[in-house]
Amino acid sequence: MINIELFNHYKDSMIDSDFYKHLLKPLKKHVPELHNSNNIELSVMISDNAYIKKMNHQFRNINKDTNILSFSTDIVEESLTAKYIGDIIISEEKILMEALSQNKSFVNHLSHIFIHGFLHLLGYDHINSDDAIKM
Repeated sequence: MINIELFNHYKDSMIDSDFYKHLLKPLKKHVPELHNSNNIELSVMISDNAYIKKMNHQFRNINKDTNILSFSTDIVEESLTAKYIGDIIISEEKILMEALSQNKSFVNHLSHIFIHGFLHLLGYDHINSDDAIKM
C-alpha cells in the first residue's frame, strides 16, 4: 500500500490525495523497487508558482518556478507500518499553465509529472539516455 500525506497550500487546488494514490497503484506491477515493498509513505505538497519558486531557489539555487520538486530521503525510515521515501512539491498552477500552453489535458499532464517525480524518489533519473529509457 502507498500512503500519501497531502498538504494543500494552493487555494485553487482541484485534486485530493485519492487521485495520487490511484495513479501509483499500477506502478507496483512495473517498478521493481515496489515489488517487495508492502507499505511506503511519502508526502505531497500542492503549491502555487511563488512557493515552488522559493523552494527551487532554496534547495537547487535555481530562481524560477518549476512544475515539481522531489526530495528523496537519505535516511531510510522504516517503521513497523511503512517505509518513508521522501517529499514531493507540485505546483498545480504551473502544471495547469503548461497543460494549456501544450494543449494537453490537465489531469494527464499532472499524472505524468507526478509519476515522474515519484520515480525520482525511488532513485530513477534521466541524466543519460539509458537511464531515461528505464525511467
